[in-house]
Amino acid sequence: MKDTIQPRYQMGIKKCHNIESYITKDARKSKNAAIRKHVKVERYGIEKIDEFARIMHMTEERKNILLRDKDYFYRLMEVYKDEAFLFLCSVDPNERYNEVKESIGNLMNQIKNENLSQKQRQLLTIDLKNMKDEIVSLENVAYKYKQETFVAGALMVGFGNTVEMLYAGMNGDFKSFSPQYLSHYIRFKYLFDMDYAYANMGGVEGCLNDGLSKYKSKFNAVVREYIGEFDLPVNKFLYRLYNTLYKVYKRLAKH
Repeated sequence: MKDTIQPRYQMGIKKCHNIESYITKDARKSKNAAIRKHVKVERYGIEKIDEFARIMHMTEERKNILLRDKDYFYRLMEVYKDEAFLFLCSVDPNERYNEVKESIGNLMNQIKNENLSQKQRQLLTIDLKNMKDEIVSLENVAYKYKQETFVAGALMVGFGNTVEMLYAGMNGDFKSFSPQYLSHYIRFKYLFDMDYAYANMGGVEGCLNDGLSKYKSKFNAVVREYIGEFDLPVNKFLYRLYNTLYKVYKRLAKH
C-alpha cells in the first residue's frame, strides 16, 4: 500500500437496498452494541472541524502516523461544500456506566430468587458476569469524560456517483463502544439514500490477510485493483529536462 501515493488496492461497498442484511453478522453485532451503549452518529458542517481534527490527532498519536491538520480539513469542507460529508460519533459514557451499575444490582436481586430454575440462574449469572466485566472497562472512561464527548469521525467527499472516505479516526478510550461500526452503517445508509452508487472505504494491502482487509470485509466490501501511477508528459522536452535536473538534485542532496 505504501509503494504509491494512492493505494492500488481499495475496498468499498456497492449500493444496496437493505444494508442491515448486507453487512456481516459480526458488523451487525458491533453496530447494535454501539446503539446499546448510546453512541450517536450525525452529519455536521464545517463548524465541527475542530472536533474532527482533535480526533484525528488522537489517531495520529495512537498509530504513530502523520495525517493532515485542521486547516486542510477546513479547506476540504470549503471547496466541496455540499459534497463534503463530515460524520461524528458522540457518547456520554456516564449514561452507560449508570445503566450497567443499575443492571448489576437488578441481576443480583433476581439471582437471589429461590424459585428460579437451574437454567434461569445460569443465564442470569452469565449476564451478571458480562455486566461486571463491562463496568470495569467503563469506570476509567466515565471518570475521565464527565459529559457527552465526540469520540470518532469520518470525512468523505462525493464525486459523480461515488463517495470517497478520505479520513477516519477514533478516540482509543472508546474502543469498547464500537462507534466506527455504527458510523459506517449510518453513513452508508445516508449516502445510498442520496443515490450514490459506491462508497469507497480506502486502501488495503492487497493480500486480504491484513487487518484493514479483515475489518472492511465485515461490511462485505469488494476489492478494486487499480492500474497504478504513471507519468503522461505533455511537453517531452521539459519532461526530459525535469527528470535530468531532478536526478542531479537527488545526487546533490545526498551530499
